[in-house]
Amino acid sequence: MHGRPLTSLVLCLAAAAAAVPAAGGTAREPWAAVTPTAATHAAQRVRRAQHGKISWYGNRFKGQRTASGERYDPRAMTMAHRTLPLGAIVEVTNNANGRHVRLRVNDRGPYRPGRVGDVSQAASQRLDFVDAGVTDATIRVVSVPGPTDIAS
Repeated sequence: MHGRPLTSLVLCLAAAAAAVPAAGGTAREPWAAVTPTAATHAAQRVRRAQHGKISWYGNRFKGQRTASGERYDPRAMTMAHRTLPLGAIVEVTNNANGRHVRLRVNDRGPYRPGRVGDVSQAASQRLDFVDAGVTDATIRVVSVPGPTDIAS
């Protein structure tokens, strides 16, 4: 009951702000996006490449839940990344030898300073850095999931 006057005030202010002419001289519709959306940020990430050190994780984590909810499979072509959307498809290139693979982001990490990604054991084998454990790599986003691609 106490929140109604405040709610009414906020709604009135929002409606007034929406009716203020934009820089182009026309009034904005109340439903028009004013700030960048998650899709806009994801699209910006698609145009960029990220360079840095990647490592791999293997059987020690087998069967544990990833951030996406699925269980980690060291034989799957997946990776962990701190900020890319879960479900994004990336191309990872080992800068030392030019080998590259496409991976699906299904987890968060790495949690070690100085690293930009953790790839599955299978991916590290294809990229040929299993013995080294860490390599310099380039990560390019191929695609990001749309709103309808995310399972409820």
